[in-house]
Amino acid sequence: MIKIENENILLVEGKDDKRFFYAAIKFFNFTDIQVESYDGKDNFKNKIEVFTKKTPGWNKVSSLGIIRDANDNPKGAFQSVIDALKALDLPTPEEPMKVAPGIPKVSIMIVPAIDKQGELEDMCLESLINDPSLPCINQYFSCLNNSKIEIPIKEAKAKIQAFLASRKDPSKRLGEAAEAQYFNFDDEAFLHVKYFLRKLYL
Repeated sequence: MIKIENENILLVEGKDDKRFFYAAIKFFNFTDIQVESYDGKDNFKNKIEVFTKKTPGWNKVSSLGIIRDANDNPKGAFQSVIDALKALDLPTPEEPMKVAPGIPKVSIMIVPAIDKQGELEDMCLESLINDPSLPCINQYFSCLNNSKIEIPIKEAKAKIQAFLASRKDPSKRLGEAAEAQYFNFDDEAFLHVKYFLRKLYL
């Protein structure tokens, strides 16, 4: 069972996301933020209920951040989180990146953005725009297309896998790659992550 050990809580979709955002938090020199996974978007409603009603230490939480992939419906993803929060009488922000005051204060971040479809890998791919491996990766996918080989539906996820395969240790998953500093958190693509964390927790 999860034990709350910090007054600042960040909930993310999966265990890989947990490692990724812990790496980002460390890079940005934020402290005292506990990251936990709700094990997928379909489990959020149940997990947040367990978290708020049955998890030791919930009464000391002062800030709650929630990160959710946009997938193919960013506004729907946001509304889904809002509905789950309302069902538990928790504060609900008017829109993503804004903080709803209360106990705890609450903010929601939709990845890559509220006006973009996609997920965490899309944001990571955006950060690689100047990476020398990206033209090679794009050329590889062009070759697949020209050879009439079906490209994965989640192209950003596939391109990130190709990027990871180009590193010295190609076996790392996304979270491990973030820990190994394969992604530059100073890149503009991650600015809203820094903004979200700073606004909610500082």
